[in-house]
Amino acid sequence: MNKAVNSCEQYDCLEDQWRHIATLHDARYHHGSCVLGSLLYVFCGHGPNGFLLNSIEWLDTGIEASP
Repeated sequence: MNKAVNSCEQYDCLEDQWRHIATLHDARYHHGSCVLGSLLYVFCGHGPNGFLLNSIEWLDTGIEASP
């Protein structure tokens, strides 16, 4: 079963725990995501009703990604 969520979480591998960092506008599952600089982009996927989404959301994490 697929469940669409709108929570954005960050994993801390040193502490072995997840923490909530933001709430996205659209709940989604089977989406794509990428990081460019300090920006996290979440795009497309399926909404709670199973229909395809064609939206993009972004979040400025304030943390530069390492190469």
